[in-house]
Parts: sequence; C-alpha cells; structure tokens
Amino acid sequence: DPGSKAEGFYQHHGWAVVGQDEFGQAELVKRKEGE
Repeated sequence: DPGSKAEGFYQHHGWAVVGQDEFGQAELVKRKEGE
C-alpha cells in the first residue's frame, strides 16, 4: 500500500499525519522537538 508507506516515511522524518483535508489529501503537521 503506497499510502501507508508514504505515511511511515513522513512519520520517520518528524511529520504526523493528522487526517485528510476536504480533497482527500493527507494533512501533515511537523512535530515539535520534545513531543
């Protein structure tokens, strides 16, 4: 599943997937250091 693979990639680089926007795109937020 390319979607989950990409999600793991983003999480590995400090991004958190917080859901989807109205267009079905994954919404990402950069995690702050120490969280």
